[in-house]
Amino acid sequence: MQVLIRQLKVVTVNNSGVNRIRKAAKEGLCLGCMNLNDQLIRGLCSPCYQATRRLINSGELDEGSLVRDGRILAKSKGGRPATNPVTVESKVAKQAEAG
Repeated sequence: MQVLIRQLKVVTVNNSGVNRIRKAAKEGLCLGCMNLNDQLIRGLCSPCYQATRRLINSGELDEGSLVRDGRILAKSKGGRPATNPVTVESKVAKQAEAG
């Protein structure tokens, strides 16, 4: 039986990775193929993202090493920011209670 385990770990992006990310962000490039693309998922165009996910899921690539080398961006929280006044007010109140 095989079980997929995902670990949460901190990864530091190396200098060449930081430079690659900055260049891609500045010019609107995909981090995988470095071609111009305005619709990116974690910094990759759709074909690069799909290929990368397949390789990560098969175990051929490690997501941490890709993030470290600036070949894919770290996961974000995702979703649209809240705009409903009730939701925004509730979120602000929760943050005030916590901090």
